[in-house]
This record gives sequence, structure tokens and C-alpha cells, in this order.
Amino acid sequence: MSSTHHWFKAKLREMPLDDCLEVLGNNQVGRIAFNDPSGPVVLPVNYSVTNGAILIATATGSSLHSYVPGSLVAFEVDDVDEFNEDGASVLVRGRAAIVPTEGFSDDERPYTWPEGPREVLLHIVPTQITGRRLFPA
Repeated sequence: MSSTHHWFKAKLREMPLDDCLEVLGNNQVGRIAFNDPSGPVVLPVNYSVTNGAILIATATGSSLHSYVPGSLVAFEVDDVDEFNEDGASVLVRGRAAIVPTEGFSDDERPYTWPEGPREVLLHIVPTQITGRRLFPA
């Protein structure tokens, strides 16, 4: 493994809410953090943003279906450019609930990459949205 040294370190700055919402709206993959009986878990998921809420489709009986509804969760999205060593990270906190899939159009529901049915729709209403952006030196 090699190490690259830079004369100037990148600058890390808090992001305004509008920028956080833009990052959330421009991506499809995030990570949800929750607790199961063994402790904290972080899973990558496909998601969409509809009416300011995060939507995640999951399978019946999955850990997300079993342990997340009614819980406070964290949801995180990264938008990283490794070549230029810059990017953004957005953290959403909120309570998750199961919502009927019929209430959302196909365009509003998340497009899921894994095969198999995803008939349970989780809805996270943000209570807090924060973000940080790393600017190259």
C-alpha cells in the first residue's frame, strides 16, 4: 500500500440543508443503521426520496422488515470522488415505519438492484439532516 502526501490538506465544511437534499436526491445507494438483537447493524440499500422522506424497499421477513419499523434509525449517503479526493456525506436521522406500497407510484418507489421481491416499503421521515463536504486543497 502506498501513501500519497499532499502539501495542503482538503477542507471539510458543513453543508446547508439544500445541498444535503441535492446529494440525497442524486444518489440511489445509501446505508441504514439500526439495532437488531445482536447490536448495531449497517446495511447498504437502494432508496428513493419522495416528499422529503426516504423510501427503502425490502423483502418480507428480512432484518429490515423485522427490526426497523418503529425504530429510530440513521441513514447515510456518500457522494465521493476518490480521484480528486473530494465529496460529500449526508446523515439522516428519523423514525422508520412500514407504509403501503399502493400509496406510491413506480417512479416514487426505489429501484432495487438485487433480484427477488421487495414487497415491504419502509418510510423514514427525517427529524435531522446534516452533511459535510470535503473540498480539495
